[in-house]
Amino acid sequence: MTKILPLAAFALLAPIVLVGCGSDGYSSAIVYGVRTDPLVLDDKLGKEGYEPDRPGVLPILLAKDVDNPFNPMYEKGASLFKDGLLRDPTKISDKDRRTLSKILQAYFGRPGEPQVAGVDSTATRILKLDQDTLSAGSQLYRLHCLHCHGLAGDGRGPTGRWVNPHPRDYRLGLFKFTSVDQSDVPRPPSRGDLYRTLQTGIDGTAMPAFNMLTGDDLQNLVSYIIHLSLRGKVEFETIKKAFDYDPAKGTLSITEDGRDDVYNYIDAMVSEFVSLFAKDWVESQTKTIAAPSYPYADFDKETRAMTAELKESIQRGQKLFLGEGADKAKGVMPSKEEAKKANCVSCHIDYGRQARYKFDAWGTLVKAQNLTNPIRRGGDRPIDVFYRIHSGINGSGMVAHSKLEPNHIWDLVNFVQTLPFPAMRKAAGIEID
Repeated sequence: MTKILPLAAFALLAPIVLVGCGSDGYSSAIVYGVRTDPLVLDDKLGKEGYEPDRPGVLPILLAKDVDNPFNPMYEKGASLFKDGLLRDPTKISDKDRRTLSKILQAYFGRPGEPQVAGVDSTATRILKLDQDTLSAGSQLYRLHCLHCHGLAGDGRGPTGRWVNPHPRDYRLGLFKFTSVDQSDVPRPPSRGDLYRTLQTGIDGTAMPAFNMLTGDDLQNLVSYIIHLSLRGKVEFETIKKAFDYDPAKGTLSITEDGRDDVYNYIDAMVSEFVSLFAKDWVESQTKTIAAPSYPYADFDKETRAMTAELKESIQRGQKLFLGEGADKAKGVMPSKEEAKKANCVSCHIDYGRQARYKFDAWGTLVKAQNLTNPIRRGGDRPIDVFYRIHSGINGSGMVAHSKLEPNHIWDLVNFVQTLPFPAMRKAAGIEID
């Protein structure tokens, strides 16, 4: 007898059929293509303000968007391109775009057949960039990630515009929440950082926890995200370096050095960038922030009351946060020099409750975290907060404070973790209102 599925069953099956389109992979006809949205070369895109990004309004999609009075870049408009703060890749000639597309495809393949050519066997092994792993990762990405993060990892998937904050754009090679030391130069995350983000999600955003996927699935996704990030950053830097902007004509043309042999000129540049950025990823795998063990006892085991040393640590943390110190550090007071290094209130105005919106490296409006809110997007473990303070948050404007003494970073961690909870603040003798 033929069984008829209830309507509810069809409703559950429909998204699976639509997403999969009858196949686990991509059509061989689908290619990444050369980006059309402007490159953000500097974050000085407009003055500080209070107008946030809204759902449905992604970072600038086309150069003409700066002419929209509702766009936060409208104040500077076309001057952003003339002054070199933005660069419009659609100004590259059709012939040169085809050449760039062909070369990028030679190194990175297509979504259905991803690869990373031009890296040595050590990088391929450490970063797990073999074709079988990338192929498996691309299929998982298509099912679970593309709708927000987009085909090329640009954060502009069909549902991406309707969530705020916007999905991460991988193409700058910047990731916010890492355990990798960023104190001297910005570095990519470790594979473990990406794995943890996939497994736990990001609190306060639409990034879910993919904790129903197997460990192997998550590892395959990590590899594919690295692939997309490498491709996007190589593309970004190649457009930036290989093409000169002519303000009078509004065009991007091959620099004088490459005009005699455009293909080989771009190919050599792409090859150099692939090797360089892959080495950065490899280096990141061994550059974990050196965090000393937590030095304080939290609570008295018998009374469960806050210990005196924890209370002093929290009070030191507040002084550091406010940039206040004494000529000679005594008791709970840090030195003026140490407090000046911290001075978190300069961005987290009123502990973040009155922080202003600024542009980040992606051209998105962001503001310093309201630290009285218990949601910590980068993780709420003490070590997560230590990492954020020590090495900052890439692309966001949050600077590294690695010059602070490690125990003073722990003082700031204790203070930050106390801020959202009035009872803890009272126990520690902290006033913020």
